[in-house]
Amino acid sequence: MAGLKKTFTDFVRWLGYDLGITPNQITVGRLLFFIPGWFLWFFRHELAARLAVDWRLLGWTAVIIVTLVIILDVLDGVLARETNQVSAQGKILDPVVDKLTTYSALALFWPAIHKPALLLLFALDITSTFLRGAQVQGANIFGKRKALCQNLSKFFFAGAVLLALPSMNLAGNLLLWAALILASISVGIRIFPRRK
Repeated sequence: MAGLKKTFTDFVRWLGYDLGITPNQITVGRLLFFIPGWFLWFFRHELAARLAVDWRLLGWTAVIIVTLVIILDVLDGVLARETNQVSAQGKILDPVVDKLTTYSALALFWPAIHKPALLLLFALDITSTFLRGAQVQGANIFGKRKALCQNLSKFFFAGAVLLALPSMNLAGNLLLWAALILASISVGIRIFPRRK
């Protein structure tokens, strides 16, 4: 495990120091990379008919693109910390891109999603982003766990469609509720910080 961590750290340093890639470039890049994946999922049936391929192949391709976007989300933060490029702009840009990619992806599963949970979660996420901007802080541990739940929910909702298993929607919705609880704690900590 230590060897894998060192390899990842070396890779991140290579990106930042040798190639000169900035965390904000990765953040913008993941948004640009996400857009074709979103359209691929949204128009999977029409594209499959035009290309004479199974629509599931296009759906799985879209899932792979979203997975890469999630990996890049981890990478931009690590790159910022590892190369000492943490910036106030990045602390705003990163969550804004997160919200755009997360909620536009979840919107694709609107019929299966428990709407009150999603709408409350969105409101808390916007509040958290505003507070992060005002406080110029990164995500706290509850915000990071919330993001994990949101990302996992996307896979369950997509799996329900691609594998024809509607029961997977239940897991996706439970993860959204877990994300809502974690977001509530995260925002609460920002509003009522612990005194030192």
